Amino acid sequence: MSDYHVPRGATVKLDRIEGELEVGHKARIEAGNGRNLVSVSGRAYFQGAAEVACDFECDSLRVSSGGVLRVEGNLTVHKLLDVNHSIEVSGTIRAEEIDVGGRIEAKNLSCVRMRVGGTIEVTEQLEVESLNVGGKVEAPGKVAIRDFDVGGQASIGGGNISGKIRVGGKFEASSKLEFGDLQVYGRTSLAAGSKGTRISTNGQLSVSGDLDCEEIQIFGKTEIDGSCRSKKIKVNGSLEVEGSLQTAELLEINGSAEIDRELDVANVLVGGRLEATKVVAANEIQVAGVVETDRGLKGKMVKVRAGSRVEGAIVGERVDVGSSWGVILDWEKSWMGQSAALRLVGRMTKVEDVYADEVHLGKVSRSGRVFARIVEMEAGCSAEEITYTGELRGPIERVHIERPPNKVDSLPEPPI
Repeated sequence: MSDYHVPRGATVKLDRIEGELEVGHKARIEAGNGRNLVSVSGRAYFQGAAEVACDFECDSLRVSSGGVLRVEGNLTVHKLLDVNHSIEVSGTIRAEEIDVGGRIEAKNLSCVRMRVGGTIEVTEQLEVESLNVGGKVEAPGKVAIRDFDVGGQASIGGGNISGKIRVGGKFEASSKLEFGDLQVYGRTSLAAGSKGTRISTNGQLSVSGDLDCEEIQIFGKTEIDGSCRSKKIKVNGSLEVEGSLQTAELLEINGSAEIDRELDVANVLVGGRLEATKVVAANEIQVAGVVETDRGLKGKMVKVRAGSRVEGAIVGERVDVGSSWGVILDWEKSWMGQSAALRLVGRMTKVEDVYADEVHLGKVSRSGRVFARIVEMEAGCSAEEITYTGELRGPIERVHIERPPNKVDSLPEPPI
């Protein structure tokens, strides 16, 4: 058959159209063969509301204004599916490219590129290489997407988004999601057990349970209602973790971080405020701000910059409290490190009990009890008491110690 026109309101039985198909309003198409399929070699154009009571295949398809096109089966479009109004498919939609200005519904959808200015609803499986949403996406089942750009609203079940996710509007995943590079400028909600390569938040991110992500950068607000594991985290906004936090390489805090349980890190830099039940670092802890713990903090090297404050016992091989020389190293060269240093100028350094092999107490620093092999003091520092096994260095006459220093044969075990 050549080009074919279905009149308005007519019911026709078709098989294969060699050419183009035009369908008028409120028409109905049925399969005229035993395969339950109507195929069109060229373009199919629907003027508005119509029914297709079988599977339908065409080169390209356009749905104009005037109502809903309903397909009772599967829809296959080899090139562009252009939905200006609305289309409902009871089965699966397969297309190379889809442009939705109105509304599209299907059980499953698979395409290469998809632009949504209107609304799409896919109840089971959504597979797209590139998805751009200016309108609304509802996909409560599983997704398999490469790149996802959300300027409007997107609500998905879970699955995999392997490439880039850009959220300027609202993005929500209600079950476990594996993702590549997630950038949040609007609002994003992830389900427990989600796992990714990178997160950058300038907006608001919330996770309903545990999160595993290799790199996290926070400029906005992030709330994790479970535990978090990462290689590297930088916090310039606020981070709240209800469970524990583990970083394999670095945690840098220039904003605020509140960890309800333990913090287990390789290295931690605090230029803002950190709260945790306990902090344990495999290597170094540097503080140019405030650290509050219930059970203390421990690291090989602990450096508390002049003007900083630490609540909870400090345990380390070497502990430097209130040093008058630069202790932030490469971090000090960065804008964040310089900003942290400026905020502390002129303030007293305050720490509680210190347990270490070597301790340095800088001027204008105040410590609780100090237990160490070697204690080195600068003029103007103060401590509740000092217990040591090796040497006491510095101008003793120009420091204040509430009790006389006590040299002993052995030191008490640290609390952590």
